[in-house]
Amino acid sequence: MGTHKGRDLEATRSAFRGWLEATLADARDVSVSALTPPGATGFSNDTLFFDLDYAGPDGPVSESLVLRIQPTENQVFPDYDLGKQIRTMQLLEATDVPVARVLWYEPDARVLGAPFYVMARIEGRIPTDNPPYHVGGWLTEASETERETLWWSALDALGRIHRLDWRAAAPSPCASRRSSGSRRTRRPASRPS
Repeated sequence: MGTHKGRDLEATRSAFRGWLEATLADARDVSVSALTPPGATGFSNDTLFFDLDYAGPDGPVSESLVLRIQPTENQVFPDYDLGKQIRTMQLLEATDVPVARVLWYEPDARVLGAPFYVMARIEGRIPTDNPPYHVGGWLTEASETERETLWWSALDALGRIHRLDWRAAAPSPCASRRSSGSRRTRRPASRPS
């Protein structure tokens, strides 16, 4: 399976699968496959795409998701606050700003070597970080019309964020990963502090 940013992907898959088995209490036959980095991007977190399959109480479940692990080396930000990223994404979930839904959060670094979260995977293309998107990659090869559409779409999303009433925004309640009942939630496992 190889490595990514010094991380053994098979060891990561195995540890993550064990965590998912504990998190998805009602699931059987939990499988994590296609654990792969997104390519020439993902510098702010250690980002891995994966497919999750399991037998749930209501039948088989199959999802393509994203695992984002807090970096332990070569951090983009001098002070890294994964909890703040998650809280921001959660606040945006209740708005018309396009954002991937956070499914679970694990603050315990013992599981994968650093805190991590799992989010929904949204199909699309990601501009490259290496080479920088303005120097090479699919964005430089896009037509003028495609680049204009991308530019306006990004500007629209930023405008939506700036129009939000931040004073009225409040964090949504989160289910505990160790809560009673089914632990398969569409909310983070715990509230980042």
